[in-house]
Amino acid sequence: MVVRRPASISRSGHGFTLVELLVVIAIIALLIGLLLPAVQGARESARRVQCGNQLKQFALALQAYHSSFDVLPSGIINRNRSNPDANATNAWQLVSGPDTWFAEILPRLEQQARYDRFDFGVRPGTPANVNLVAEPMAGVACPSDPRGGQSVCDNRCALFVSSSASRMLGLWYAGSLGINPIMSRCEFCNPITSVVGSDCCTGADRGVSGPPTGMFAVAATPVRFAQVKDGTSNTILLGEALPHEDQHNGAFTTHYPVVATNIPLNTFVPANEMPIAGAHWTNYTRASGIKSRHPGGAHVALADASTHFLQQSIDPVVLRALGTRAGGDAAALP
Repeated sequence: MVVRRPASISRSGHGFTLVELLVVIAIIALLIGLLLPAVQGARESARRVQCGNQLKQFALALQAYHSSFDVLPSGIINRNRSNPDANATNAWQLVSGPDTWFAEILPRLEQQARYDRFDFGVRPGTPANVNLVAEPMAGVACPSDPRGGQSVCDNRCALFVSSSASRMLGLWYAGSLGINPIMSRCEFCNPITSVVGSDCCTGADRGVSGPPTGMFAVAATPVRFAQVKDGTSNTILLGEALPHEDQHNGAFTTHYPVVATNIPLNTFVPANEMPIAGAHWTNYTRASGIKSRHPGGAHVALADASTHFLQQSIDPVVLRALGTRAGGDAAALP
């Protein structure tokens, strides 16, 4: 007997047509296009959280330092801990050791061994320190910065480091100078030079010859929390920075690392002003502001060690007021 196959059953081996394959590929591409922004957003959210946590550790380390010595570390020259105010009588230009505020909190960042290896009486570029200042360190770079994978920065300022130490550990979190001028200028103020009582540009240049309006100065002028008359919950202690944009941002240089709050948030340096080897850049009046590669803003830590994300749209007047510790203003976080 002959068995016939039902006509309704299609023949075996039938494959996809070209049109069907193209439709499937288009659907997959569409799904990837829909999912990729969500994945990238989740990754940036994780990087932002990590960045904020690292900033928090810096702020807590500074709190611990203040608890021990009843004063914050100076921008530079921190060797006389028994009488911190005596440091301010030293001529900062003549003291070029690597004893920055960041160096002073190394023991509180579980870096006591690194701290003990420094010779704070000689320049960063001397044989005793040249390799130490260029050692990588975890926790100093914000992962949202594409260049943050390498914590050591090239092309640091040779005037303050020496040519043999043009490589130095950078800092993605810098101390707040407040509204003091930088190199006698406040680039985004009118007028751009210091005016007594101004809410935009006042005080000694970088705090070299006088106290800072903020929490740190590029000099041996220490600040106590008791001097924060505007309230520790209303005053910026630290802010994010991008050290690859500013050759004066180095963890152990006597020039920076500080940020000025009279520079608008996320003021980035154009490509033609990025530091290069063998050149001394004077872009710090624009480069030394609070900034990050997070979309839409940057982190700050207040003097009470709380961390916050400031929106890029923050009113510059409010940012400047948050930067001063005794401005008599009533500025608070938006």
